[in-house]
Amino acid sequence: MASLKKLDRSSIWHCQFYVTDPTTGELKQVRKSTGETSKKKALARAIEMERTAKQTMQSDDDEKTQLIKAIHSQLGQDIARGTISGAGLRKHFSAMMQILTGEEMKIPTIKTWCNEWLDRKTAAGSSKATMARYKGHVKTFLEWLGAERSQKPLESLSTSDMERFKQALQARGI
Repeated sequence: MASLKKLDRSSIWHCQFYVTDPTTGELKQVRKSTGETSKKKALARAIEMERTAKQTMQSDDDEKTQLIKAIHSQLGQDIARGTISGAGLRKHFSAMMQILTGEEMKIPTIKTWCNEWLDRKTAAGSSKATMARYKGHVKTFLEWLGAERSQKPLESLSTSDMERFKQALQARGI
Protein backbone atom coordinates (compact mmCIF):
# COMPACT_ATOMS: atom_id res chain seq x y z
CA MET A 1 0.00 0.00 0.00
CA ALA A 2 1.27 3.43 -0.90
CA SER A 3 2.30 5.74 1.91
CA LEU A 4 2.26 9.55 1.94
CA LYS A 5 4.69 12.12 3.20
CA LYS A 6 5.12 15.88 2.92
CA LEU A 7 8.63 17.09 2.28
CA ASP A 8 10.02 19.98 4.32
CA ARG A 9 8.74 23.37 3.17
CA SER A 10 6.29 21.83 0.69
CA SER A 11 2.51 21.69 0.66
CA ILE A 12 2.56 18.86 -1.91
CA TRP A 13 2.12 15.25 -0.77
CA HIS A 14 4.58 12.65 -2.07
CA CYS A 15 3.95 8.92 -2.15
CA GLN A 16 6.10 5.86 -1.81
CA PHE A 17 5.31 2.29 -2.79
CA TYR A 18 7.04 -0.88 -3.96
CA VAL A 19 6.79 -2.79 -7.23
CA THR A 20 8.53 -5.94 -8.38
CA ASP A 21 11.28 -5.27 -10.91
CA PRO A 22 10.59 -7.71 -13.79
CA THR A 23 14.26 -8.01 -14.73
CA THR A 24 15.56 -8.91 -11.26
CA GLY A 25 12.42 -10.07 -9.42
CA GLU A 26 13.36 -7.82 -6.51
CA LEU A 27 11.20 -5.17 -4.91
CA LYS A 28 11.90 -1.70 -6.20
CA GLN A 29 11.00 1.42 -4.22
CA VAL A 30 9.15 4.12 -6.14
CA ARG A 31 8.84 7.69 -4.82
CA LYS A 32 6.78 10.25 -6.69
CA SER A 33 5.01 13.54 -6.17
CA THR A 34 1.23 13.25 -6.20
CA GLY A 35 0.94 16.90 -7.18
CA GLU A 36 -1.84 17.24 -4.60
CA THR A 37 -2.11 19.45 -1.51
CA SER A 38 -5.16 17.63 -0.12
CA LYS A 39 -4.23 14.45 1.78
CA LYS A 40 -7.43 12.72 0.67
CA LYS A 41 -6.81 13.49 -3.02
CA ALA A 42 -3.13 12.61 -2.63
CA LEU A 43 -3.98 9.18 -1.19
CA ALA A 44 -6.39 8.44 -4.05
CA ARG A 45 -3.74 9.57 -6.53
CA ALA A 46 -1.05 7.47 -4.83
CA ILE A 47 -3.23 4.35 -4.95
CA GLU A 48 -3.85 4.93 -8.67
CA MET A 49 -0.15 5.50 -9.32
CA GLU A 50 0.76 2.30 -7.47
CA ARG A 51 -1.90 0.29 -9.34
CA THR A 52 -0.69 1.60 -12.70
CA ALA A 53 2.95 0.94 -11.87
CA LYS A 54 2.21 -2.63 -10.77
CA GLN A 55 0.18 -3.33 -13.90
CA THR A 56 2.99 -2.00 -16.05
CA MET A 57 5.63 -4.08 -14.26
CA GLN A 58 3.58 -7.29 -14.37
CA SER A 59 3.12 -7.14 -18.11
CA ASP A 60 4.66 -9.86 -20.28
CA ASP A 61 6.28 -7.23 -22.51
CA ASP A 62 10.01 -6.81 -22.86
CA GLU A 63 11.89 -4.35 -20.66
CA LYS A 64 11.87 -1.49 -23.18
CA THR A 65 8.12 -1.78 -23.68
CA GLN A 66 7.55 -1.78 -19.92
CA LEU A 67 9.66 1.35 -19.51
CA ILE A 68 7.81 3.10 -22.35
CA LYS A 69 4.47 2.11 -20.81
CA ALA A 70 5.56 3.52 -17.46
CA ILE A 71 6.53 6.84 -19.08
CA HIS A 72 3.30 6.87 -21.06
CA SER A 73 1.33 6.23 -17.88
CA GLN A 74 3.08 9.09 -16.09
CA LEU A 75 2.39 11.36 -19.06
CA GLY A 76 -1.30 10.45 -18.90
CA GLN A 77 -1.36 11.23 -15.19
CA ASP A 78 0.30 14.60 -15.77
CA ILE A 79 -2.24 15.42 -18.49
CA ALA A 80 -5.15 14.37 -16.25
CA ARG A 81 -3.83 16.61 -13.45
CA GLY A 82 -3.40 19.48 -15.89
CA THR A 83 0.27 19.85 -14.97
CA ILE A 84 1.80 19.06 -18.34
CA SER A 85 3.83 21.71 -20.14
CA GLY A 86 6.04 21.84 -23.20
CA ALA A 87 9.03 21.10 -20.99
CA GLY A 88 7.18 18.15 -19.43
CA LEU A 89 6.29 16.70 -22.81
CA ARG A 90 9.87 17.14 -23.95
CA LYS A 91 11.10 15.30 -20.83
CA HIS A 92 8.74 12.35 -21.43
CA PHE A 93 9.50 12.11 -25.17
CA SER A 94 13.21 12.48 -24.55
CA ALA A 95 13.14 9.61 -22.05
CA MET A 96 11.24 7.42 -24.54
CA MET A 97 13.68 8.26 -27.33
CA GLN A 98 16.62 7.42 -25.07
CA ILE A 99 15.07 4.02 -24.31
CA LEU A 100 14.20 3.24 -27.93
CA THR A 101 17.27 4.53 -29.76
CA GLY A 102 19.91 5.06 -27.11
CA GLU A 103 20.24 8.65 -28.32
CA GLU A 104 19.28 11.84 -26.57
CA MET A 105 16.64 13.99 -28.18
CA LYS A 106 18.26 17.10 -29.60
CA ILE A 107 16.59 20.29 -28.50
CA PRO A 108 18.16 23.15 -30.44
CA THR A 109 18.33 26.69 -29.15
CA ILE A 110 16.88 29.47 -31.26
CA LYS A 111 20.38 30.63 -32.21
CA THR A 112 21.59 27.11 -33.04
CA TRP A 113 18.55 26.45 -35.22
CA CYS A 114 18.97 29.77 -37.08
CA ASN A 115 22.64 29.02 -37.76
CA GLU A 116 21.83 25.47 -38.91
CA TRP A 117 19.13 26.90 -41.19
CA LEU A 118 21.71 29.24 -42.73
CA ASP A 119 24.06 26.26 -43.24
CA ARG A 120 21.28 24.29 -44.96
CA LYS A 121 20.53 27.22 -47.26
CA THR A 122 24.22 27.55 -48.13
CA ALA A 123 24.47 23.82 -48.85
CA ALA A 124 21.35 24.01 -51.02
CA GLY A 125 23.17 26.38 -53.33
CA SER A 126 21.63 29.74 -52.48
CA SER A 127 23.45 32.61 -54.17
CA LYS A 128 25.96 34.76 -52.28
CA ALA A 129 23.61 37.75 -52.45
CA THR A 130 20.72 35.71 -51.05
CA MET A 131 22.91 34.31 -48.27
CA ALA A 132 24.15 37.81 -47.37
CA ARG A 133 20.52 38.93 -47.06
CA TYR A 134 19.55 35.85 -44.99
CA LYS A 135 22.55 36.35 -42.68
CA GLY A 136 21.57 39.97 -42.15
CA HIS A 137 18.00 39.01 -41.29
CA VAL A 138 19.13 36.31 -38.87
CA LYS A 139 21.62 38.67 -37.23
CA THR A 140 18.94 41.36 -36.80
CA PHE A 141 16.48 38.83 -35.37
CA LEU A 142 18.99 37.36 -32.88
CA GLU A 143 20.05 40.84 -31.77
CA TRP A 144 16.39 41.74 -31.25
CA LEU A 145 15.90 38.60 -29.13
CA GLY A 146 18.99 39.28 -27.05
CA ALA A 147 21.79 36.92 -26.05
CA GLU A 148 19.90 35.26 -23.21
CA ARG A 149 16.65 34.65 -25.08
CA SER A 150 18.43 33.35 -28.20
CA GLN A 151 19.85 30.52 -26.05
CA LYS A 152 16.36 29.27 -25.10
CA PRO A 153 14.83 26.20 -26.80
CA LEU A 154 13.45 26.82 -30.28
CA GLU A 155 9.98 25.77 -29.17
CA SER A 156 9.91 28.69 -26.74
CA LEU A 157 9.57 30.96 -29.76
CA SER A 158 5.94 31.84 -30.48
CA THR A 159 3.98 33.49 -33.24
CA SER A 160 3.46 36.48 -30.94
CA ASP A 161 7.28 36.82 -30.72
CA MET A 162 7.44 36.95 -34.49
CA GLU A 163 4.64 39.53 -34.60
CA ARG A 164 6.51 41.71 -32.06
CA PHE A 165 9.69 41.38 -34.13
CA LYS A 166 7.80 42.43 -37.25
CA GLN A 167 6.33 45.43 -35.39
CA ALA A 168 9.81 46.41 -34.12
CA LEU A 169 11.11 46.37 -37.70
CA GLN A 170 8.16 48.42 -38.92
CA ALA A 171 8.72 50.95 -36.13
CA ARG A 172 12.28 51.37 -37.46
CA GLY A 173 10.91 51.92 -40.98
CA ILE A 174 12.05 48.53 -42.28
